[in-house]
Amino acid sequence: MNIARTEKTNPKAKSTDQSTAFMLDVTLQSSLSSVLLSARGNPHSLLVKTVLEKLNHQFGYELEEPKEKNASEKNQSAEAFATDLAIMMSDFLTKFSQDKKGQDSQHCANEFLVQGLHAVNDAFSETKEILSAFGALPSGFSASMEEIYDLLIKKMDLVLEGSKLRTPVS
Repeated sequence: MNIARTEKTNPKAKSTDQSTAFMLDVTLQSSLSSVLLSARGNPHSLLVKTVLEKLNHQFGYELEEPKEKNASEKNQSAEAFATDLAIMMSDFLTKFSQDKKGQDSQHCANEFLVQGLHAVNDAFSETKEILSAFGALPSGFSASMEEIYDLLIKKMDLVLEGSKLRTPVS
């Protein structure tokens, strides 16, 4: 005997399930529209948020976007965004270093770089995919992302040297 066939279905429950699914779909579409409008207006903001999300996930932290930004909201240069991202990564480095206190500093720096760069690479790729998928990738933004990435790597080298976690190779 097949129990699934003998159970009586409640038509009201089915209707409720469909209306709930519809409401979730409408809510999701509304949220997606907000994200896309925001991303079209300022794709750099999506990049910063995605980097923060990926870093938090990678390190298991719940850090927030820095309150003080390098005026990247006013000055949308690659330099300003790279500086904001470097400041954010410095916050992660500080927390990471505190968590790894007592470990070899070179090992700690290497571990941070591997995990941090993995998260950053994922964030840059995901941002580009999101914008491309919805036709919201502004012309020139890919080149801007490459410049931001290069500047970020240079700034992270300086941060690591300044924190004495990384010994420069002579």
